[in-house]
Amino acid sequence: MTEVVRDPIKGRSLHAAEDIPKGAFILGDDTHMSLDIDAHQWEGLNDFIEQFPDAKMYKDLRDFYIAYGFENEVQGLSGWSVSIASNNTFTNHACTVEDQKVAAFPFSTDPEVQDEVLYSFSIVFNRHPKLSMATGALRDIKKGEEIMLDYSDFRTYMDPEFEGFLNDICKTGVGLVNATDGGSTGLCVNNETC
Repeated sequence: MTEVVRDPIKGRSLHAAEDIPKGAFILGDDTHMSLDIDAHQWEGLNDFIEQFPDAKMYKDLRDFYIAYGFENEVQGLSGWSVSIASNNTFTNHACTVEDQKVAAFPFSTDPEVQDEVLYSFSIVFNRHPKLSMATGALRDIKKGEEIMLDYSDFRTYMDPEFEGFLNDICKTGVGLVNATDGGSTGLCVNNETC
């Protein structure tokens, strides 16, 4: 359904490999291929890095979560998650409503209720909370179109530094991953925020 395309500015981007109809679930195929770090572990990792700033592998681990992951507060989980071995990691930030082609579940294809869609109890989500990380198409997506979503959905609380980071992406097209080699590009990390 999706394919990764090289982009000279963004590095990699996710595109529709076929036409995707409005309302279709997409990007939900990696719930079994995620690394999770709970809020307590996240705080401990950041404290350790602060105490031992030359502990490069620990900093690299944190930077990996920030560059490719997302803050996670779904039922029963709290902390950060990152998709591994999945095309989902190449979904870029949508700077405008027109750019946003997918949204995290629960989602609605009706713009009037999109912000009001909530689920309070679900046997399926209660037993398998990672399923709530699936995304769906907000509109018809044509083959070849880039699939983007709003990164602000990945944060429970919008801090000014993360908001500035998103604004920079929208101005330059450059995110956290270097377009040439996939390495990090000076992550905007201050303790546990970016």
